[in-house]
Amino acid sequence: METEIITAVIGAVATLAAALIGIWFGRRPPAEDPTMQERAARIDSIARPDVGYGDVYYPSAWYETDLYWGKVGCFAWICGYHSATLMWVYTNGWSLGQNACNHGRCQSDGLSYKCYTSSNRWISGGIINGETNRNTTAVSGGCLTPYNWLSGGYDHLCNSDGAYQLWQAKAGSKWTARGDQYSFTWDDRGNYACNCNNNNDCDGDWKVPNCPPSGP
Repeated sequence: METEIITAVIGAVATLAAALIGIWFGRRPPAEDPTMQERAARIDSIARPDVGYGDVYYPSAWYETDLYWGKVGCFAWICGYHSATLMWVYTNGWSLGQNACNHGRCQSDGLSYKCYTSSNRWISGGIINGETNRNTTAVSGGCLTPYNWLSGGYDHLCNSDGAYQLWQAKAGSKWTARGDQYSFTWDDRGNYACNCNNNNDCDGDWKVPNCPPSGP
């Protein structure tokens, strides 16, 4: 118990320090900046095709992924939830690298903000990607295995996309400490994976993940 308390305190202090450093150097996290949230909404309001995957490369950048969530529906007292992310990149200022809707609603479609994860450092030669398709099972980014709302087997659900995008912010790369767009796995509130065969058939992935701590 004492170890868990100490770990929690250290994590809180690190997060606060990162936020203060960001403010001092002009890198206020977009999740805490109303202007950046309004900018994201304006970008999302521009008509665009329902595709858009592509590796986004930056020679030197600071990364942050903001997680948003909303309820999908309930059955037999069990509710499912959708998550989407805004994948921000700071070079000379913040820019929106990817608006990842993850096969459903986007951030601007009434989703609620939950948390964010950042690289907490400058990264050279970073490459990120997100699933920009909304309200479709088509796969064009993020996890590149087939999408299935009833996940299990060689497929994934939106919350595994979201979890993967958070870990990309930590790494500043689509190659994360937890795997890539085919091999990614992470156990948090559920078993998240791009390939559910690799992680207990993604049991519990209908829950929105937490944000892993910022930094490597």
